[in-house]
Amino acid sequence: MQKSVLFKKNLDNISIEHIKRIGPYDMPLYHYHESFEIYYLLSGERNYFIKDRTYHVKKGNLVLIDAYELHKTTNVDIDGHERILIEINRNFLEGFNCLVEDMDILSIFEKEESNVVLLNIKEQSYIENLLFRLIEECKNELSGFEAILKILIMDLLILANRQLEKW
Repeated sequence: MQKSVLFKKNLDNISIEHIKRIGPYDMPLYHYHESFEIYYLLSGERNYFIKDRTYHVKKGNLVLIDAYELHKTTNVDIDGHERILIEINRNFLEGFNCLVEDMDILSIFEKEESNVVLLNIKEQSYIENLLFRLIEECKNELSGFEAILKILIMDLLILANRQLEKW
């Protein structure tokens, strides 16, 4: 298995990682974080175990994982994948709920029905542009970049919540 780290940045309340792997890869251990996790699959397919279920995740799927939720990814028959992973501390998301009056932004990570958000082609393109804007903001760290990160993540979470509400 060959791994290319295309981008990795750890800030105080958020970390972003863009990785491409060639060949099969299974995470060695089940694990959890005290942070919330957003996982977007740019290419390939994965099996994603979360809490007590396994999801077959495909290109263009968005996975939302609650804090302290046990999870692990494993290989499927298709080798290789590319993904963007964002870990967000609760502190980073504080204050979002006062901006979004009709939803509890953290509740999106607690949905029992599904942790995987299915997106159509237009939504995938929108999310991918948003994620690459996040990466650019982290690379450049221009004035106000942390505010832009919050806006972009809030945009992503609102879109994901709308998709989940359709089910």
